[in-house]
Amino acid sequence: MNRKEATQLERLIKLDAPSLPVTVRKIGNDEYVCVLNAGDIWIWDEEDWEKNKNSPMITAKLMIA
Repeated sequence: MNRKEATQLERLIKLDAPSLPVTVRKIGNDEYVCVLNAGDIWIWDEEDWEKNKNSPMITAKLMIA
């Protein structure tokens, strides 16, 4: 995804999980990814977030945060 899409996804993640640290990381020429919890979890797009936001791994990170 491009920088604008990554920034929008970052905002969405912060709304859904405000205690989970999220940053946008550049991984290619114009390719970005949202990285959660200091690199433990990479979220590629909004569909990926919707699919994984209730996963045990993310839920456990939210409980710790």
